[in-house]
Parts: sequence; C-alpha cells; structure tokens
Amino acid sequence: MKRRVIVDTGPLVALVEHVTYSTHGQKSG
Repeated sequence: MKRRVIVDTGPLVALVEHVTYSTHGQKSG
C-alpha cells in the first residue's frame, strides 16, 4: 500500500520505505 499525499515527502517516504523493506528483507503486503 502506497499513499502519496504530499509531493514534498514523496521521495522521502519512498526512500524510508525502501530502506525499511531492505532491512526487514521481504515484507508481504
């Protein structure tokens, strides 16, 4: 689920999510 509300935080959220997923490995959902 990806919810983009603010364009300013768009890349930030994407980066955080990417790092989080990378750290936790593969997350289902």
